Amino acid sequence: MKAALNKSIFRLAPLVAYSAISSAILLASPSQAREHLFGALDNETLLNCETLHWSGQSLEANACYMNIVRTVNPPEIQAEAMWALGDLYTADELLEQASTT
Repeated sequence: MKAALNKSIFRLAPLVAYSAISSAILLASPSQAREHLFGALDNETLLNCETLHWSGQSLEANACYMNIVRTVNPPEIQAEAMWALGDLYTADELLEQASTT
């Protein structure tokens, strides 16, 4: 019985290893799916960041979005940048701030 169990484990080992490697590759993928921005589409800087993002230049796009957040921009523009970066909590706070001003 023990020999049969060991034989079964050895048969499954390559399948488990393949599954683990496939999962790691998918999780390590640098691309993130997201929707296009909905508002503030008349802001040239934001549109430049979007162009970088959708052309596959994710590092440059992230730096572009961070530059928007770090510089003086209206809160709704900063909210769009934070949303694009995946920080939905801060984006929501900025949109609230924009609605009160």
